[in-house]
Amino acid sequence: MPGMTIEALSQEMLAAAKSIFKEQWPFMEAFATPEFNKLAMTILQIRNLTDNEQIGEGEALVILEMQKHVARGVMTSREGAGLLKVEQAINSGLGMVKNSVNTTLGFPLI
Repeated sequence: MPGMTIEALSQEMLAAAKSIFKEQWPFMEAFATPEFNKLAMTILQIRNLTDNEQIGEGEALVILEMQKHVARGVMTSREGAGLLKVEQAINSGLGMVKNSVNTTLGFPLI
């Protein structure tokens, strides 16, 4: 994932989320954008920590899961945002970067 940035990861995930939210996107964008930025930051932090052998695969999975949980909570706090739709958006977003992230890390994080 050299060259991968928070912006690049975030934009890929946001494009996928936008396609899930469809007509709700203008309503959800202000909540989804910072949460996908945080997910991207978390992925890059995990890369850094695993590269430096400060955490292992298990800890990396827990860290990502915790950030997904936070993102889910923030986005569902938006009145009218259903849990299923938010979960689909998160999964779709992460699915967009899954191959490049997992390949770079050398283990299945996503």
